[in-house]
Amino acid sequence: MRSATLRVVAATVALSGFTASVLTSNFLFLVPAIAALLLLATSFSEAGHLTEPLQEFLHRSAEIRVWGAPLPIPSGATITITSVKALGAGLHVFLQVGASGPSTHLKVAQPSRAQVLPQRLAIESATYVQWAGKRLLRVTGAPALTIALHPSSSGEPPESVA
Repeated sequence: MRSATLRVVAATVALSGFTASVLTSNFLFLVPAIAALLLLATSFSEAGHLTEPLQEFLHRSAEIRVWGAPLPIPSGATITITSVKALGAGLHVFLQVGASGPSTHLKVAQPSRAQVLPQRLAIESATYVQWAGKRLLRVTGAPALTIALHPSSSGEPPESVA
């Protein structure tokens, strides 16, 4: 959500929800207000700005490094990017390890100083990075996340095998 119109709508919903909650003492109005604020925060965050260019990385195999080290996956396994989302200040990348493995979550909290190139992403700094729910050890001087697409991956969704 980067459109100015959508940002105005989200801000209006948030303000209306908070106002209605205060005036009526009904706290149910806070639910849409908080959801609208979360969408608004996402639209202004670095993570929110990264999701659009990273759509080109979907369904592509890649080499991924966190704090300069490869992800802890089985040797020789391929990594395919299945989804890229932002929520608040977090960048959420879902990866499939191996040909038929489940989707695994990679979270980059508060990414900053990111550079997106046609075949590569580099995020120089982040508050922390999680892989499958576990924080990975920070290495000083190493980029928080690098994704380098394999040149042979097509970008087309894999065909399902019936």
